[in-house]
Amino acid sequence: MTRHKYDNQVGPDNAYGHTLELLHRHVETGSGRVHLDLASGLSPIAPHVENDLGLVYVGLDYDEASVEAVRSRGFEAHTIDLNSPDVLDALTAVLGERPLASITMLDGLEHLVTGEHALAAIAGLLHDHHATGVLSVPNVTHRDLAAKLLLGQWDYTETGLLDRTHVRLYSPPGLTSALAEVGLRVAETYDVVLEWSDQHFPADHAALSEATPVGQWIRGLRDGVDGHALTNQFIWAVEPDAPVEPGVAEGAVESAVEAAVEAAESPPFLGVVLRADGSSAQALRESLLCLSAQSVDDLEVVVVAVGVPDGGLAAIEEVLADQPTHLARRIRLTVADAETEGAAYNLGLSSVRARYAAAFDAGDLVFGGWLTSFQDAQLEWVDRVMRAPAVVQEHAVVEVRGQSAIRAEDSPRAEPPIGFSLWQHATENLSPAQSWIWPTALHRDFGLRYDPSLSTGAAWEMLVRCAQLAGVSEIPGITSLHRVWSSRASSAAAGSLDEAARRALTSRPLLLPAGEAARFRDGVPEGGSASALREQLEARTEELRLTHAHVGNLEAIISSLERKLAAAEDSHREQVARLRAKLKKAREAGAPRPRRGRRTDG
Repeated sequence: MTRHKYDNQVGPDNAYGHTLELLHRHVETGSGRVHLDLASGLSPIAPHVENDLGLVYVGLDYDEASVEAVRSRGFEAHTIDLNSPDVLDALTAVLGERPLASITMLDGLEHLVTGEHALAAIAGLLHDHHATGVLSVPNVTHRDLAAKLLLGQWDYTETGLLDRTHVRLYSPPGLTSALAEVGLRVAETYDVVLEWSDQHFPADHAALSEATPVGQWIRGLRDGVDGHALTNQFIWAVEPDAPVEPGVAEGAVESAVEAAVEAAESPPFLGVVLRADGSSAQALRESLLCLSAQSVDDLEVVVVAVGVPDGGLAAIEEVLADQPTHLARRIRLTVADAETEGAAYNLGLSSVRARYAAAFDAGDLVFGGWLTSFQDAQLEWVDRVMRAPAVVQEHAVVEVRGQSAIRAEDSPRAEPPIGFSLWQHATENLSPAQSWIWPTALHRDFGLRYDPSLSTGAAWEMLVRCAQLAGVSEIPGITSLHRVWSSRASSAAAGSLDEAARRALTSRPLLLPAGEAARFRDGVPEGGSASALREQLEARTEELRLTHAHVGNLEAIISSLERKLAAAEDSHREQVARLRAKLKKAREAGAPRPRRGRRTDG
């Protein structure tokens, strides 16, 4: 006898085992109530539902042979068309007056042309009986499928992720949306995760290999988007959305209204995440002063207060309260326990609505045309990372007459390189965090976020990843100043050699844009060593130190040398004149003239 292709057994690590575990967590056992199993097939969970959960099992399926097979094992089963618009009436008739405990539909939704009818019926029954449902649905966005589809390969199989009989395919957002449309929400998930799905073939496919650069790059790209790169099947416990209770607090209503109004507004151009550690309220005040002085106010600001000492939060709140109205209404304050730079930036990023984002530490300064420079550039370079040169200056936090103040320790210096090179940036932190902005679509579509494990260098590592995906457009002119603190940690200091960030960057393949190969060929000395590259950068740094002040000094030096040269020429002329006079007198006294002739060697 040929085995049915869906004759699968319950196992602790498969969809059936995970489903039963969710039922144990969400359903009152031993109640004698009914469990409806939609698209039940051969009903592998039936004995477990009755023996372990103490529920009355009822299987429902379109295939009459399967229904008869279930009945022959002593379980209740009925034939039903889950595609029918009247499926709720059919389920209600089967249930009769019996109380409902739970519903499952395991690997059935993807077989339905009009799955919304079945989902709506599930939602209605769960709501009426205060019951719980569990769904199992294949994940069409598994990493194996993503890699193969990227290269034009789509392989249907008899069973599995691309079963030939599947008519609807679901992604994580797609399934969530389908549930929300019928009033269901996810109560808990217990997905089946597989490193290698049934689509992991052929065995020598380079894109599927963890040993090839292309395989590693695709893995890194897909893994970063969401938590479902390795999800083989979604196993989700669902329940009806909680209805709005009457008499809700006025504050909650006002918050809901404000949220709705905010969502309806067009998002601002730029969202700025400012990390403030409370060690210097003056640093935050100066950064906000720069933002308030922008020539346009098409921005939002999220201040993330981290590691704030006693009394530090009050100081931060005082700074925010002092801001002008046009900026104050665009500022949000979040207090966090985030211990790393990356975690703090991510916390701020989570509430950014803008089309572009920038994240840097309080104390860094941006000039008046900083925002408009980026706005003007995005008209030509839409959806790209945008970067402008910056200057760096040593500063210290000092106390002046009992008040905290900031003092410059040296002159500003330009940071190399003037032009952006990805391979250089992958080696060194060459762009201060406030000197570049990135499109938040990279966060939405690729799941890009700052590495939460990095205490320093998170912005550097993020820039390299953003640059690989979106490219970088250069903006002429210096638009910001990065402060390097001599008296406290400077977490985002350009040129810092954060080893954790370096390891994060070198642990995966680097995708270089067109033209970078030529840069590498022409720009790296023989051997391409890091020390040789640093020598180049140091030489370029010396060139870039020629600020206006230095140019003025050079002009003064040149003028002094020209005066000295002129004086020397005058002195030499006088000396020549004196010598000519002596020569004339010697001739007049009868001194013989020197004989001129050909020299002969004996």
